Amino acid sequence: MKYRNGFVSNSSSTAFILDMSNSDTEKWLKDNNNSFNQVHTLADHKGYSRCTAYDCGKTLKDYAEGWLNEMGKYIDYPWDIGNNFGSWILSHIYALGIENAFFMRISDEGMGGDLPYPPKEIVVSEREYH
Repeated sequence: MKYRNGFVSNSSSTAFILDMSNSDTEKWLKDNNNSFNQVHTLADHKGYSRCTAYDCGKTLKDYAEGWLNEMGKYIDYPWDIGNNFGSWILSHIYALGIENAFFMRISDEGMGGDLPYPPKEIVVSEREYH
């Protein structure tokens, strides 16, 4: 698995953190509600796949901690998968507040459905992984 920050392209999955306290984010989520109704939440996905999914709140925190606990067993990976990805999510939960951090993952291969890419203006952080 490989991570890149900043401009991201040609990935198997791209993850985004949005701030739900931002009124532009709230409007974008509301405008795209039908798309979100067609894909699974992280709670619906068992395990740590690259499928398109989204979530927030306690479920997102549990998911990030699960990455640390489960994937952290594989610390010998060159990119330290579990700790980096789980920590990346948790750092935004702590910075934005559990009620404001919104996570969405989009599979470039269409696994798990399709979500629109959020506009750059509302993206707090973005991460790509294979």
